[in-house]
Amino acid sequence: MPGDADKVKERLDLVELIGEYIQLLRAGSANFKTRCPFHNEKTPSFYVSKERQMWHCFGCGEGGDHFTFVQKMEGMDFPEALKLLAGKAGIELERYDAKLESERTRLLGLLDLAAKFYEKVLLEHPGAQIARDYVKTREIPETTARAFRLGFALDSWDSLSTFLSGRGHTQDEILRAGLASRREGARGIYDRFRGRLMFPISNVHGHIVGFTGRVLDPNAKEAKYVNSPETALYKKGAILYALDRARQAIKRAGYVIVVEGNMDAVSCHKIGMEQTVASSGTALTRDQLNLLKRFTSNILISFDADMAGESAAKRGIDLALSEGFSVKIIRLPSGVGKDPDDCIRTNPEVWKKAVGGAVSIMEYLFEIIPAGKDLSTAEGKKDVGNALLREIIKLPDQIEQTHWLGRLASMIQVPESVLRERLPSGKEKPERREDPSRAPAVTSRSQRLFEGFISLLLTFPEHAPAAIELVRPEMLPDEEIRRLYTHLIIRYTGVSGRAYAGDFGLEIELSPLERRLLLQGERDFEGMAQAAESEIRKYAREVRRDFIVRELARLQSDMAAAERSGDRGRADDLSRKYHELMQTQ
Repeated sequence: MPGDADKVKERLDLVELIGEYIQLLRAGSANFKTRCPFHNEKTPSFYVSKERQMWHCFGCGEGGDHFTFVQKMEGMDFPEALKLLAGKAGIELERYDAKLESERTRLLGLLDLAAKFYEKVLLEHPGAQIARDYVKTREIPETTARAFRLGFALDSWDSLSTFLSGRGHTQDEILRAGLASRREGARGIYDRFRGRLMFPISNVHGHIVGFTGRVLDPNAKEAKYVNSPETALYKKGAILYALDRARQAIKRAGYVIVVEGNMDAVSCHKIGMEQTVASSGTALTRDQLNLLKRFTSNILISFDADMAGESAAKRGIDLALSEGFSVKIIRLPSGVGKDPDDCIRTNPEVWKKAVGGAVSIMEYLFEIIPAGKDLSTAEGKKDVGNALLREIIKLPDQIEQTHWLGRLASMIQVPESVLRERLPSGKEKPERREDPSRAPAVTSRSQRLFEGFISLLLTFPEHAPAAIELVRPEMLPDEEIRRLYTHLIIRYTGVSGRAYAGDFGLEIELSPLERRLLLQGERDFEGMAQAAESEIRKYAREVRRDFIVRELARLQSDMAAAERSGDRGRADDLSRKYHELMQTQ
């Protein structure tokens, strides 16, 4: 009888599951590929087999099934991944429930309860009239407010804490969820958010992990926005507001719109531009980019008027470019407000046109860097020229570099040859950073030969007898390859285990090597069914030839050692074996 994990895997298609996280491209009739989400790479080496329901990255060596993928993507342990996938599959778990009642699960429930409290206050409490008026002035329909679960934190020191305590949560749990602070010099806690419009912040699966609170009193001296503190569930630099609601729209559109503020994102969604997320006032981080990588490689960024020139925002763009994203900038026309929310309330069509007219990062930089500079002076030309040269050198393509050098030469009235001489050295050019700790070792020709041989046999096991005629297990020097070959012989030919198994035993699970070589075979040998037997024989002859070359070298070395030691009998015996083996080539 299948267990919980088996039931989940039977119910959920791995290609569809992984496709919810990252874009997959068809690679043959039954395989899919993409760039690996677990290490930086330029070309796709991450493969998913629909037939075998497994995945493997030929770049970093990671691989597995439904659970290993979700564990790595979500940073979960197995019980948590099982619970998540069982929920997706509509399966009621028979086991693990006791383990899954963890602190994380309890805190998620507490945060969801807090969101319900804030929602109810916004809808019904007399003290929330200021928030209802604000939502109305921002032209947020009730359906949108409900969809984003907007709420209100009363201007009270303990209304939320009292409510949560009454529902069985301890003060320590409320503190660890980031909803309260400890009173200084006294026992007890007080609410962190007071007198603020509340935006629940969800992770990519829609679980609330924190909040942003916006102060509504224009005379208030506190910060305009307050976020939850860093907790076990909430890391500001690893969350994008509204991504849980935007993910499918991003995949459909083929790009994501990144705005600064949460209200900007809400306004975009209300007019149907649901492929929008918010960075919550921070420059894009590597963790946020890794989230976006699951859904698209194209980013359209909108800056608020006071954010456009900030170096932090530029660092986020540079990071996105270094991670392989295509980046465009949305420019707001003058007179429509300082941010997307203002623009949408002024005229939604102007915002949509601005999105459609997004420009490349270089076009944008050629607009903002010269702004306010006097290009008729030597100083102005030098400042603008040097600043733009630093951006041009980052372009990976020489044709692009030449195009923008021409634009710059024309802009500042300086010969292009002079600009070329002043290009910063190539060492300043940022490159995609491969993780050296996870880069695969260089594979020798022989090792590639052995792996190709085994992957062929795994792909076309019905032709294994053709291989056995020519290749014995001891001809394979790599222990793991030899072990796998031995089991293939036993598994697919019916040869007695006593004849081949030795100390290996008769059972073998799907090892990482076998999984990798299975997918490698599907990738490299698809469509070769008719020629499979002859290809296996060709590989087998090469494996045999490789063995003979190595064996001849060993015999030659042993002969020399025997002659040096004066053991003439051994030297003659080795010489005989050497010549016999020569005859088999």
